[in-house]
Amino acid sequence: MSRILSSSGPLCIVYGGESGTVHNPDKALALRLAHDLHLYQGLDVEVLHHRVALQAAHEATLGNGNIVTIGHPEINLYTRWLLERQPSSSMSKTLPENTGATS
Repeated sequence: MSRILSSSGPLCIVYGGESGTVHNPDKALALRLAHDLHLYQGLDVEVLHHRVALQAAHEATLGNGNIVTIGHPEINLYTRWLLERQPSSSMSKTLPENTGATS
């Protein structure tokens, strides 16, 4: 945990789920975690929806800090994309369909 928190840039928390829902538990968790890390540890934290994080990753504008993802790969496309990039993964090495991100 301490290695994740010691980051060269702001910590980025990427949450899954749909952005238009009234209550997104992943977003609520990400915001609570960001608040506590800022308040008690003095860390800069950025909270991003998974589709925004995918777009930023493909545009190479995602920060240089560590990234924490919240949500199963079925609801967090950024998590799925990261897992697909793992050499030992049996998943496809391409961007998942229907992400809303453009190349």
